Amino acid sequence: MRRLFLGIDVSTTGAKALLIDEKGAVVASATTPLALSTPKPLWSEQDPREWWSGTTASIRRALAEAGAGAADVATVGLTGQMHGLVLLDGAREVLRPAILWNDQRTGAQCDAIRERMGGRARLVKETGNDALTGFTAPKILWVREHEPAVYAKARLVLLPKDYVRLRLTDVAAMDKADGSGTLLFDLGRRGWSQEVLDKLEIPAEWLPPTYEGPEVTGRVTASAAAATGLREGTPVVAGGGDQAAGAVGAGAVRPGVVALTLGTSGVVFVTTDKPLVEPEGRLHAFCHAVPGKWHFMGVTLSAAGSLQWYHDTLAGTESFDALVDEAGQAPAGRRPRVPALPLRRAHALSRPAGPRVLRRPDRPASPGPPDPLGARGRGFQHARLLRPAEDGRGRRRPPGARRGGRGQERALAAHLRQRPRR
Repeated sequence: MRRLFLGIDVSTTGAKALLIDEKGAVVASATTPLALSTPKPLWSEQDPREWWSGTTASIRRALAEAGAGAADVATVGLTGQMHGLVLLDGAREVLRPAILWNDQRTGAQCDAIRERMGGRARLVKETGNDALTGFTAPKILWVREHEPAVYAKARLVLLPKDYVRLRLTDVAAMDKADGSGTLLFDLGRRGWSQEVLDKLEIPAEWLPPTYEGPEVTGRVTASAAAATGLREGTPVVAGGGDQAAGAVGAGAVRPGVVALTLGTSGVVFVTTDKPLVEPEGRLHAFCHAVPGKWHFMGVTLSAAGSLQWYHDTLAGTESFDALVDEAGQAPAGRRPRVPALPLRRAHALSRPAGPRVLRRPDRPASPGPPDPLGARGRGFQHARLLRPAEDGRGRRRPPGARRGGRGQERALAAHLRQRPRR
């Protein structure tokens, strides 16, 4: 009997299943695409039930590809998109579509949170972060203000991957890395902040217990085993949000190693041994998926996703590699031909440019994206804030890119004045 480990990733674009062996070698993987809903400008939502159906389909395909049986899977780990709000009622049924990390509707609620907490400085000191539209707490306040009937039925708050955990194990739980991204966490204590909950008037009983990344949170139930092809009783560990889990995979688990990640968003990530904060909130400070570690994170919300937009809207006949190779010929730091979208999380770093309308003769006009690489330019001023955390050699480890592969890595390495890996 083989001993395999199953990783589940509930990302924005797909529900993924990955099987690895005891040496960390990939045995099989499968992805089921997920639909994204934007019912109004700046809104971004998904149906949590689709995460579960996509996850079950991906697990079954990965097991089939590997030729593995239920007994071959020793443990299941979870990761996924951070910050999304999943509201459940007392019967643990979904009350409304999940409000995602890149949803921008909660500006007024962010202002209200700062006011209730006595100002940005106190909020950052307690949680490690300023109130930003991507976080979970302002989404809860938005539902309370705009959908009071839904709010009145709410009894449980989960994050995206933890809804899948609930369906797998019938246990409500969350890892500390993802919990710290809700804006409801006491960063130093690695637990829910009673001060924040009291001041925002959010019931503490709505929030699940939190666990360190490697801790077992539950076991696969009989019904979940029937749906997925896994063995009943297989342990499920806490895991971590996508960035913390990705940093573990990239080796960014100790100070001195900085991970650069390009997915729909772009992230610069550095581990710390203590719960440090950037006083102005220009960097996120979260718990790491590694027990007893924390991390800083700089984020731009429209990174490789903007390359997808550029390709689909303006260059549909070109390959991604061709687009990135052409962009890579431009000198690092050169001003892009199209402006940046106002989707930057480090709001205090620079004033974002407004969207511009671009038109291709055979297509309708649409707002312009960030530069085609999506991460070069002002959004990665985060790297300057993180430099004190580097080791003497200034080592960074880019785990790779969603689109563009080596060409994108070369361009980013040039921008950061680093040599790409050979």
